[in-house]
Parts: sequence; C-alpha cells; structure tokens
Amino acid sequence: NDIISKGFARKVPEYRVAAKSGQLWYIPHHGVYYPKKQDQVVFDCSARFGGTSLKRSITPGAGPDELLISVLSRFGQQPVAFMGDIDAMFHQVRVPDTQRDFLRFFWWPNGNLDGDLAEYQMNVHLFGAVPFLVVQFFFFRQAADDAEGYVGSATAEVLTKIFFYVDDCLRAEESDEEVIQRISGARSACAHGGFNLSKIVSNRRSVLESVPENLRAQGLRALDLSSDFLPVERALGVQ
Repeated sequence: NDIISKGFARKVPEYRVAAKSGQLWYIPHHGVYYPKKQDQVVFDCSARFGGTSLKRSITPGAGPDELLISVLSRFGQQPVAFMGDIDAMFHQVRVPDTQRDFLRFFWWPNGNLDGDLAEYQMNVHLFGAVPFLVVQFFFFRQAADDAEGYVGSATAEVLTKIFFYVDDCLRAEESDEEVIQRISGARSACAHGGFNLSKIVSNRRSVLESVPENLRAQGLRALDLSSDFLPVERALGVQ
C-alpha cells in the first residue's frame, strides 16, 4: 500500500489490461520482516516461467564484485570516515511507460484480501530487475554533472561509482571539517537529482553532531555523543 500510495506502482488501466502477447511479465512478490529494520516488499525478478525470467531477459550490467573491493579499498585510505544510504534509490528512477507491462504484479485493491485480485504495474525500477549498477551510475553521474557548478568537483565526485556500492555511500577524508563539508555538499547534489542521502554514520563525534538527528543512522539517533563510546558499525558487511 505504501508503494502504491507514493506513486511507485499503479493499478493497470482497464484499457491496457489486455496487453499484446509476449509484451508483458508478472512478478511474484513477498514480504520480508526485519526485527531492527523497516519491513519491505521484495519482488522476485529471478522467478522463472517457461524456462526464462525477467532478470535473465535483460542485458546484465557491471558486475558488483570488483566494485565492492574498489569502494572498500578507497574507504580505508583516510582517517575520518562517513557512510550514508540513498532512501528507496531505485524507486526514484522511472521506467518508460512503454516498458511497465514487464513489471506487472497482482495485488488486492486497498489491501482487502476478501476482494478480487487486480493487476498492478511498477512505474519505477526494481532492485534486481534491471542492470541496476549501470542505471545507478548513469543517474548519479548526471546528478553530479548537474550539481558540480555549485558543490565543487571534489563533492560531485562522491556521487560517482568509486564511492558508492549500489545505494551505500562510503567516503573518507583527512579531517572532520572536510567530511562535514562533503556530507552537506553530497546531500545537496543528491537532492538535485531527486535522491535523499540519509542514515549518516561517522567515526567522529563532531561529524555526527553536525548532522541533524533525523538524518543519522537509526542506531545513532538516541546516542549520547558526549560519552566516550561510539558503537562499532559495519561497512558493506565489514566491521
């Protein structure tokens, strides 16, 4: 219901329900429930029918493994670090209207399980449904190019692939002041492209103090920054 109310998906218009044969695809989905994170809907783009799947039918993008090593290596080169996350990143990028019939799914109108199932379609990209790293790089580079004139080249560079792994940003600088400036500029550049960089984490108190509480990672919002303790965090699975 949240996906639909935000316009990320819509009920298929009656005049489009009967699409051409071979020009539509239905995606199964299920809920994933986390004890400490927000629950979410997962669309299974790998589900097969007739020997194929949506994921197998699209030209793959760049492989993530080498990129992961690259991002983590750069992240460890400077002493003052910060991490951030793009909110619902793939839902910010629309799919052309002519291609949305390949992203259909079934759901009950208004979530009423006693009613009849209806056909819906995604209006935006799904994680795993596209060569997602290529899509991400394109839009991030475009946002960086558009914003470079007012945030500077060093900050615009944060939006390029060498500091992002999918929707996670990892960057390190020489000083607290540089990181504070970089976070502010990166958030402005992201916002210019329609993305919201939040869930900020850093290994320095002064950096965390510069970030509004609602933009910090969930586990840091209630943290007493005057104490000597900062929790251990994970950067792409690495402590």
